[in-house]
Amino acid sequence: MPMITNKFGNCPECGEKWGHGDQYETFLGQDWWKKTMTQEQLRKEYEGKQWSHLIGIEVHGMYDGVCEWKCPFCQTRWSRFTGEKMRVRYHIQKGSRMYMRRPYCGYSSDNKPAEAETMFEALEVQKTCMKNNPGVGWDIYDADTGIIILPEEYVTLLKRERGY
Repeated sequence: MPMITNKFGNCPECGEKWGHGDQYETFLGQDWWKKTMTQEQLRKEYEGKQWSHLIGIEVHGMYDGVCEWKCPFCQTRWSRFTGEKMRVRYHIQKGSRMYMRRPYCGYSSDNKPAEAETMFEALEVQKTCMKNNPGVGWDIYDADTGIIILPEEYVTLLKRERGY
């Protein structure tokens, strides 16, 4: 997979166009800039610059800046550094009643689980979810099997990811 270098081109997965209009044309129709600059200054600053639908994802604790790109149309994610398509390995969902380590229910309010490629990322998402919604337990599931990953398995999976 080639690196995503054109944030305004088409998604290599679904073909949708990421580019979304000219910034100069957008700002020209607004009044905010008239207090601080002339129309010529606005043109020099923004002419030729585009808006993009492409989403940059920062994973806290992993890299200070965008480390993944995500298409807002098909939800495909790519590594910023390798260009490889990311594979969802873990889902983070609200705690639920369990039967044989499989959830009966427990999706978030939008009925979709949060996703993570690595156990490190899944633990960071879980921590954020617990902070933002402390009255609810948040569980990590294997995205392929739907089976809950028990807390005592976290360290083993983290070591395996890092090659220990």
